[in-house]
Amino acid sequence: MLFRPFVTALAAFLVLSHTTAHAAHATPNIIFILSDDLGYGDVGCYGQKQIKTPNIDKMAQEGLKFTSCYAGDTVCAPSRCTLMTGLHTGHSRIRGNGNNATLLSSDITVAELLQKAGYRTSLIGKWGLGEMGSPGMPNKKGFDESFGYLNQVHAHDYYTDYLITNGHRVTIEGNLNGARQVYSHDLFANTSLEFLERNQHNPFFLYLAFTIPHMKMEVPSDEPYSKENWPQSQKNKAAMITRMDRDIGRLFDKLKELNLDENTIVFFTSDNGPHKEGVDPEFFHASGPFRGIKRDLTEGGIREPSIVRWPGKVKAG
Repeated sequence: MLFRPFVTALAAFLVLSHTTAHAAHATPNIIFILSDDLGYGDVGCYGQKQIKTPNIDKMAQEGLKFTSCYAGDTVCAPSRCTLMTGLHTGHSRIRGNGNNATLLSSDITVAELLQKAGYRTSLIGKWGLGEMGSPGMPNKKGFDESFGYLNQVHAHDYYTDYLITNGHRVTIEGNLNGARQVYSHDLFANTSLEFLERNQHNPFFLYLAFTIPHMKMEVPSDEPYSKENWPQSQKNKAAMITRMDRDIGRLFDKLKELNLDENTIVFFTSDNGPHKEGVDPEFFHASGPFRGIKRDLTEGGIREPSIVRWPGKVKAG
């Protein structure tokens, strides 16, 4: 499975769901969870032995686990461009992580297709496909709501003093003047639950682009790995992934609480292979059995964990 067919399949899905929605009295919701620099071997259901990911593992047990899913590129922005537009990097607009990279008004995203089909659309997390004032801003590319980082470099900072909401800069008061009270990932996790609450009565598309475990190995607590005899950066990486796993579990709990679980298809994958900045990717065998890491066109740079869960529609296991 490639990132590209996600857009193609959704386009076909929209035609089908549009013609059957009135008979079924429901249009399925879509959540696409994209982790950042998570390797094929970083989660338990793909062979990880030391980092705890019980909720992602459960998602795989209850859904479909792909073992040949390929990211659109070996680095963030072009990979995400492929995901959003369905175009491979021979045809896609963005082919590198440059600060001025932007989608244009002529580029069609999956969010635009879903928006036209009546979905309430939201981007939460990292965008990387258009800065403030550019034609590639998420609210100009099919998202009714957006909250997070637009800039690749800005997304390195988990304790940033500002984020972008619907094209406007919003101050994070708890992180002003060097304070480190608000962890951006936690904001994204909580905002995603609020989005589900607000949109439980209409079809929605949530693109939840977490920044974990990208770049800086920063996390409020290295639990449950504090007592491990590991380098601190490895404790932090493991804690970050387990924290993301916890919040994916909270997301599924909220879907069940709102009686949306059986009417929501959830995707989980990563944008490219594991990075080496500040952490040794070999320590946890982050690429699994494959050779290479982020920026490599060998399997370790582009083959990603990928899970799809839709109770009653996607066969468990």
